[in-house]
Amino acid sequence: MKQKILEISNKLNIAHLLSRSVAKLSGGELALVALASILVLQPQIVILDEFSAYLDNVARKNVINTLKQIQDPDRIIIIVSHQIHELIPLIDEIIVMDNGEVLLQKPVKNFYSTNYHGIENKIRIPEFYRVGIKLCEYLNLPLQFQSQTELLKLLKVI
Repeated sequence: MKQKILEISNKLNIAHLLSRSVAKLSGGELALVALASILVLQPQIVILDEFSAYLDNVARKNVINTLKQIQDPDRIIIIVSHQIHELIPLIDEIIVMDNGEVLLQKPVKNFYSTNYHGIENKIRIPEFYRVGIKLCEYLNLPLQFQSQTELLKLLKVI
């Protein structure tokens, strides 16, 4: 078990926190320690519920980078979050739910090529995407962008 703790703490870049009191850890450090404590147990399924809700931007990015590092075909990671745009690089599939009802389920590669009319108030769609939808509708262009960069390239073609 000690070997696994060292391995995971090194992988997550938190080995220096092992000797510190939990009371003296920042929110981001606590999130990483909590994640490490789960990973040491080597679960096949990890469920993270609003893991970034109380983190500052630096800590949030650190945890997201950590999640990228631990991706493994033998592990399922379920993330419950309102910050969809931050998670796009991490996830394979997106499921949008409201009060237990599935409103949308699709591969994430199709996330930005979907028109969300009717559920915009139930999902926090990134602002660049809202603008992109309006521009594509106005200019009669297909919704074919996966990022801000691709949207700018699409608009540059015009």
